[in-house]
Amino acid sequence: MERATKDNKAFILNPVVGPEPITGSTRMKGGSATKILLDTILLLAAQKAVDQCAINEHTVRAFLRAYSQCVESVYSKAADISCLVSNAGKSLQASGHIYYFGAGTAGIMGCIDASECVPTYGSDPEDVRGFLRGGYDTLNNADGCLANLGPLYRLSWKDFCDNILGHFSSSDSAIFLLSSPDEMEPCADLAEKLKKTGGHVMAVLYNFQPNDAKMSASFSTVFPQSVLLQMPPVPATGGSAAVQAAVCRRLGEFALKLVCNSVSTGAHIMVGKVFQNFMVDVQIRNNKLFYRAIRIVQHLSDCSDAAATRAVLSALYDTDDVTPLVDINVSQHVDRGTKQEKVVPIALLCAALKMSPSQARQQLTVTPVIRHAISAVVTK
Repeated sequence: MERATKDNKAFILNPVVGPEPITGSTRMKGGSATKILLDTILLLAAQKAVDQCAINEHTVRAFLRAYSQCVESVYSKAADISCLVSNAGKSLQASGHIYYFGAGTAGIMGCIDASECVPTYGSDPEDVRGFLRGGYDTLNNADGCLANLGPLYRLSWKDFCDNILGHFSSSDSAIFLLSSPDEMEPCADLAEKLKKTGGHVMAVLYNFQPNDAKMSASFSTVFPQSVLLQMPPVPATGGSAAVQAAVCRRLGEFALKLVCNSVSTGAHIMVGKVFQNFMVDVQIRNNKLFYRAIRIVQHLSDCSDAAATRAVLSALYDTDDVTPLVDINVSQHVDRGTKQEKVVPIALLCAALKMSPSQARQQLTVTPVIRHAISAVVTK
């Protein structure tokens, strides 16, 4: 591959484009890198098919450079993003909630970020939720409206207003995701209702035009706490206006992804879901997470792989005798793991202090902030 790179026949990309080292979360590195790659490949393919433009090294580098500039633009607003993180974290610490609101793909980015919090941090599905203006009509999914499957499938703004708005309190955070200043008007009415509760009401806007003083003033009035992002110039690769507009939207989506990932990650760090850069309350929902749970227990308790495996199985099945479980197919462990909470914290206490699962669970009841409970064990 390195030889091919020297001959300009291949590109090696360093996928560290987000703050993955904070928690080891692949969504903040691998997920972001995957979006960059897919966007670049598909946008260049569209440009070639629609505009009959030649694709060469220059056009590929121009697209990748735009994403690099997008990252720089987002993190130049670190101080503003930190305010969102702080408020969101305070909400979770107070047993409140984080709600994303958006239209179109901006709203979808919020829904995606919210959906990742349950398997990543072991959070309650109600802790972080996304709501999309137009709901399933906007998604245009093949199966149509799925709201009848239960409350967690109700994701339109109307669903929020009908079922949650009356319970929104000073402990909650609302984050509006906007792709254009033109979207502010439909957001303003809901934002004002939310602000009356004393909750945190914030916004993230990409395509911000700093020279539009009137817009800036009106936006700040509705959203005093906001992140205003300037997008980098669309690569001058000769594409049509339609393709250029698509490029601008993809860059905006990427910017929102970085901000949302930062908010939900930082908030869960504040609530104690992360210890020494490990997501210590990860829920075992697939094979990867099963083996990740074992590695976390092994590392933090300084035990063997076999001992860590026994501790995880003990926590999973609430038993001290795991001998019959060792040879069971991992898929069965995963099936059980999707229904179990705090498997890794319990397993860690079992491995480090030779506790039984019931004793470990009792310890977590006494010290509910998982990071504190684990810290007490690791520092002994």
